[in-house]
Amino acid sequence: MRRRASGVTLIEVMISLVVLVIGLTAATATVIFASKSTSTGMHVEQASTMAQSLLTALMSVPYSSSGTGNSASPKTFFTNTTTANDADLIDSAQNFALATLPANSYDHVDTELTPSVRAMLAPQPGAPNYERYWNIAPMGTNGVVIAVIVRWHESAGWQRTVVVGTRYSP
Repeated sequence: MRRRASGVTLIEVMISLVVLVIGLTAATATVIFASKSTSTGMHVEQASTMAQSLLTALMSVPYSSSGTGNSASPKTFFTNTTTANDADLIDSAQNFALATLPANSYDHVDTELTPSVRAMLAPQPGAPNYERYWNIAPMGTNGVVIAVIVRWHESAGWQRTVVVGTRYSP
């Protein structure tokens, strides 16, 4: 009676290596995807913090506060400089995800902020560079609805987040 030699055949080793390579490839792809998701999540968190910070600053200044770059008259942070965006205050059309913002897509930009208001804002983190805008829409005769939009460029294109608040006139 002949006994079979113990051990592994060459075919079994090759199959095991193929399974190992497939598993390692899947694990690498998962790590890459998770790191991209973590980066995007971090940027959304930073942008949301910046948007909330700007909205809080706008809520804390007098209703008649004026900015520096606003061309409307009177030059207040709460002036509705364009009515074209009133129907889409929160950017449902995703204009802020475009590389170039269409005309009349926002009422104000953060360059209008005075140094005293800018000092109230959360500092901008490093990369990516964030852009802050806010839209104003009248709310009857009692005040305005404010939508703060922060956008940034990420590998696949422009991303944005929106925070909305209400400011009543005194």
